[in-house]
Amino acid sequence: MVNKLVSAGKCLYCGSMVTQRSMGTHLKKHLLQQENENPTAQGTVFQVYIRAAEMFLHVLVKGEASFKHLDAFLRKIWMECCGHLSQFYLHGSKVGLTRKFDQVLVPGLKLEYEYDFGSTTLVSLQVMGSYKINQKENVLLLSRNEPLEILCSSCNKNVATAICSVHIYEGEGFYCEACAARHEEECEDFADYASMPVVNSPRMGTCAYMGGAIDTERDGVYVAR
Repeated sequence: MVNKLVSAGKCLYCGSMVTQRSMGTHLKKHLLQQENENPTAQGTVFQVYIRAAEMFLHVLVKGEASFKHLDAFLRKIWMECCGHLSQFYLHGSKVGLTRKFDQVLVPGLKLEYEYDFGSTTLVSLQVMGSYKINQKENVLLLSRNEPLEILCSSCNKNVATAICSVHIYEGEGFYCEACAARHEEECEDFADYASMPVVNSPRMGTCAYMGGAIDTERDGVYVAR
């Protein structure tokens, strides 16, 4: 991802396209409005911002739910490839998956999540706020970055659609369809096993990751609109 990427996502509530930097504040307005419109709500929910460079998720987690629910969600949308182990960390210490959110989370708290202890994918989490809102879902997706405009590292003109997992280092290994065909002639590994799709996840190009199982409409390559 060496070209200048624009990271933005669509708000679940109003459908507006909002930049990564502004999304937390934007969602807060909607959540405060929900809280004010339902003053008798008893449930506690937490707005959590999950980030890996230009890729991000904003989710609303139910206080009664556990870290196991968020782990399952992250696996389905960003991580799962071969059933690797995963772990949440708070100030460097492990957080048990059975711990409930309302036992741990407070506004401003920062955590980390690690998937796969070999070819590791690490993301950061920050609790943006807590609200009195009744919610059925354990984890509700509020926003996710749209697919990033990752350019081919060979021609630097067309959008990349494939990755060579052997050559994916510092600005290399991303190919458009035409350049991927040429790279296949030069790289036996690419034709054999190293060709992988560009997907909207920080796990792309790693291990056997081929894409998520939920929110699949935003899991592909960038399309100009």
